[in-house]
Amino acid sequence: PDAVFSSAVIAACEGAHWLIALASLESHIARDVKPDVVSYSAALSLCQWQLAVAVLDRMQLNGIKPNKITLNAAISACEKSGQSRTALALLGQMQALELVPDSTTWNAAISACAKAEHWQMALAMLGDMEAARVIRDEVSFGAALAASERTGRWQLAVQVLKVMTVEKFAPQTVSYSAAVASFQEGSQWPR
Repeated sequence: PDAVFSSAVIAACEGAHWLIALASLESHIARDVKPDVVSYSAALSLCQWQLAVAVLDRMQLNGIKPNKITLNAAISACEKSGQSRTALALLGQMQALELVPDSTTWNAAISACAKAEHWQMALAMLGDMEAARVIRDEVSFGAALAASERTGRWQLAVQVLKVMTVEKFAPQTVSYSAAVASFQEGSQWPR
């Protein structure tokens, strides 16, 4: 078996089969089949955040430089658990490697901040996206609105909705729902 086969086996291990994917990765390493960045990216996409960071570390110990896909997979794993600090550290690592974060990167990091109720950082990153000339989309704004919803920062929700309309985004039902929920959380809703 070579690295291509290894990648295919790992990619086939979706859902709860992440343990099989990691075991496959380790067995290939033990048999002196060197997994490549694709193999590691496939494994990372299946892991919870702690394991994703460990796999990323293992990858680098094996002399394989992470790429944007690999780091995006690790940041997305952090996003799912609201691990904003780790997601931001990985974003910093991406930039240190001179890899350019894309909308997937930024959206996952913003969402991680929203889940951790770090609304200031979520809003700052929305601005950073614009400064980096990365196109913001419904997901970007939705993640910022989720931060306002979780923290009851209704002023933030209004600000994000205004920016969306200025940038010619038609807020969807989900966006308005998050804004309304932020009013309710922030006790600005008539009772």
